[in-house]
Amino acid sequence: MTRFKYSYRLKLYFPITGFILFCFLNIQAQPQRLTANHWYFGNHYGMDFTNGVPIVDYSSSIFTYEASSTISDKEGNLLFYTNGGGRVDGSVKGGIWNRNHTLMDGGDLGYFLGGGYSAAQGALSIKKPGSLDRYYLFTVDELETLNIPNNPFPQGKGLSVFEIDMSANGGLGKVTTSNEKLLTPCFEYLAGTIHGNCEDYWILTRSGYQFLDEDVFVVDTFYLFQVTENGISDPVKTSIPEECAEESIGLIRFSPDGRYFLCGGFLYDFNKDTGEIGDGVNLQNLIGIDPYYPLCFSSNGRFLYYFRIYNAFPDPMEEDEIMIQAVQFDLWAPNISLSAIVLEEIELPAFGIVGSPQLAPDGKLYVPVHYGVTHGPTRVFVVNEPNVKGIDAGFEGPVITLSHNENQIFLRFGNWTDNIFYVDTSEVIDFSIGDDVELICDEFDELLLEGPTGMDCYLWSDGSTTSSVLVDKEGDYWVEVVKGCAFGSDTISVSLTNDIFTINLGNDTSLCEGESLQLTPYSNPFASYLWQDGSSLPYFEVNDSGTYFVYVNVGACFDSDTINVSLNPMPELDLGNDTTICLDDKIVLNAAIDSIEIQHFQWQDGSSMPEFIVTEPGMYSVAITNECGTFEDKIFIDFEDCKHCPIYIPNTFSPNHDGVNDDFQIFSSCEFDYFNFKIFSRWGALLFEGNSVEDTWNGTFNDDENDIGVYVFLVQYEFVNERGERISGMKSGDVTILR
Repeated sequence: MTRFKYSYRLKLYFPITGFILFCFLNIQAQPQRLTANHWYFGNHYGMDFTNGVPIVDYSSSIFTYEASSTISDKEGNLLFYTNGGGRVDGSVKGGIWNRNHTLMDGGDLGYFLGGGYSAAQGALSIKKPGSLDRYYLFTVDELETLNIPNNPFPQGKGLSVFEIDMSANGGLGKVTTSNEKLLTPCFEYLAGTIHGNCEDYWILTRSGYQFLDEDVFVVDTFYLFQVTENGISDPVKTSIPEECAEESIGLIRFSPDGRYFLCGGFLYDFNKDTGEIGDGVNLQNLIGIDPYYPLCFSSNGRFLYYFRIYNAFPDPMEEDEIMIQAVQFDLWAPNISLSAIVLEEIELPAFGIVGSPQLAPDGKLYVPVHYGVTHGPTRVFVVNEPNVKGIDAGFEGPVITLSHNENQIFLRFGNWTDNIFYVDTSEVIDFSIGDDVELICDEFDELLLEGPTGMDCYLWSDGSTTSSVLVDKEGDYWVEVVKGCAFGSDTISVSLTNDIFTINLGNDTSLCEGESLQLTPYSNPFASYLWQDGSSLPYFEVNDSGTYFVYVNVGACFDSDTINVSLNPMPELDLGNDTTICLDDKIVLNAAIDSIEIQHFQWQDGSSMPEFIVTEPGMYSVAITNECGTFEDKIFIDFEDCKHCPIYIPNTFSPNHDGVNDDFQIFSSCEFDYFNFKIFSRWGALLFEGNSVEDTWNGTFNDDENDIGVYVFLVQYEFVNERGERISGMKSGDVTILR
């Protein structure tokens, strides 16, 4: 049983005109950092900023290498997240997951919808302008699509858009428009920022013809889409200058103030009112950065941060000293190159990979670092005060450990419109609408909340634009104010103490298939009920696993409770078909069932272990018992005299062309009637197939050398033994490439 305080938030919306509209737009232009409160990325990783500091969260359903987008509402409550799409070879599926970490209605992207999970900026989510509950999700394809055999998308999956209605399914959301194509070809890069009117959005990407042509100097085009309450406009096209075609391959990032955007190694001026793109400045020539290392703006748009890992002593005679370096450039300085300040150089235990830095709701700048090039643990470094000039910005780390495991590398925390992190450091209005209050619920009538006097405009959490409001319910109430160009906000929490009644749904429990449970929290003719699915009956019938909760109120008094119900499936016990094995062999019968807890095992001889080792012929049976009953199965096993064929399979080879152990080869003296062996990647992709014991694999795929690492083999064969009997066999395992 889990108890928690009920938090009530009331929102009212109405047409706004004239001076009120001006104030409303100015307020909305202020930072909306809480919409980035939840980050989900990599191999089920996450970071939660709800309490003001990042907490590592492993509850997500996401698996991705680069592409991810997570969006929360203005109060910081998770709405949905995505990996942008799957891979067309069937190795990874794409999805859009709701706040319960299950696929949203219409959110199964499979292998062919959306983009690709390895696209650098494969997904981006924004709220639809003028809408209360509708959102756009943009996706873009990964370059890997072009290298997949039998690829159904010869120019990739392109740029697609999905529309999501978060008012559907009790707030869990539903995809209402799926996979609408906006641009093909289009690969890897996608960014957005708020329009100068503070309502619309700009979405920027680039065409993908450069990636389809053998000439790396083929010039692409910027495509800029304006998103309004009426939909998505036709794109404005701007040719990428020919001299920066190659260097501009890289992430597209807008500065939070919307004045600039980065595209790889080039910095462009941007007019967020008109969408006009200015000339690009080659940062590689200007300040000596490598465009393939990650760059990031500060939240006030003034500073540009550059992170790299390097070997301080590249001389092979010297001891290695691997360093991560953070450099700050001042974009407002007369000479950007002379403004460079090295914040800190921190020693690392091994050469590794720097992921993409990301501004966060707590005002800091976080950088993922992977120790090791192909594998290694994952740590997070931080710039504590990114708007402060010089070393006082404070680069340190590692401050967070995401994983101690190897082979779980990711490159991006996610993709947001970075205008939500914008901080105008010129002036902030500091005020308070009062301390948090706690009142007795059956004595509470209403409370007057007053904003600061003399403001140009006000916006309260219930939509009011007056200087004060009356509240009559428990909840968090905020006000945002504007005076001239200055902005301020404050929040007060009104909580009600309920000594009248207590809700108790009982302890967490489990059901067998076919059973049901009726939850009856509280009997009172004046009570109102709200269950997790939006229903309002005084009871709820449970017949499936899940988390069930209810809010109950009588007048101003509230209470709530949650219960977790699991479903115990009926065991499907199967020892297999009757079989015959060779003399001197043994077979292990396993009665355990994955994901089902078995309380008792009983074999034919009375033993009670999950496994039984068979060493002689006979009938073998087992009965297993769990909370839902007892289930039995049996199998007859016979023995015969047969000759095994010896096969030797090495577990490593080093295709470095030195003439020693360069090929992976299987050795056997048997004469096979049938022989086949296959090599797969860890994700199941077929890399090589041989049909003879003399066939060898040189560690390549499509003439490209495979990376150092572990690969899977499968060997199948048939031969005739000395008694004239045909024997079939199979072996599997893994082999490691060393270089």
